[in-house]
Amino acid sequence: MANKNDTDQKLASAFKSLLEERSFDNITINDICERSGTSRRNFYRHFKDKYDLMCWIYQEEFCIPVFEMQVPHFADLMPLICKYWYENKAFMLHALEVKGPNSLREFSIKRVTPYLLKDYGSAFDESIDVKPLISELVEFGHNMLFNWLKGNPNIGPEEYSNLFLSMMINVSSSMYSLMKKPAEESENV
Repeated sequence: MANKNDTDQKLASAFKSLLEERSFDNITINDICERSGTSRRNFYRHFKDKYDLMCWIYQEEFCIPVFEMQVPHFADLMPLICKYWYENKAFMLHALEVKGPNSLREFSIKRVTPYLLKDYGSAFDESIDVKPLISELVEFGHNMLFNWLKGNPNIGPEEYSNLFLSMMINVSSSMYSLMKKPAEESENV
């Protein structure tokens, strides 16, 4: 009998190879099981559904190694995100098209948000609730990354990471100025 990790890896490998061929919606549990040589029953011993498998792959291949590296700041995390997404382009493009509460998109956003809150949250006046701003930045950044993978194959991960970080600094600064301006105007009245 194969151990849990071997089965998890077989299922993950099968799922990733299927995502290189077709969209998430066009992959069934039967497809994954057939490709991996695993039974449906065994699949459900390991994962709740294909959403769970998709998030497990990202957790195992990206999140855990990054956590073990003890990446301290978003600026250090961004090049790693770009590199992983670029190296796993087919998987990420299909996986990130899936929307909803169990999606990889939501899973990934939950992992990145604490970095931005830690790094940039204290830069704002205490009277400003930064969580909505940070959430918007994360959504915006996520969409930019997805669009980069989808449409800019000539820009490598390192170059894109640098462009992305520069843009985030400029956007953050502009948003802060806009948020602060109404408060200053009301003080001057």
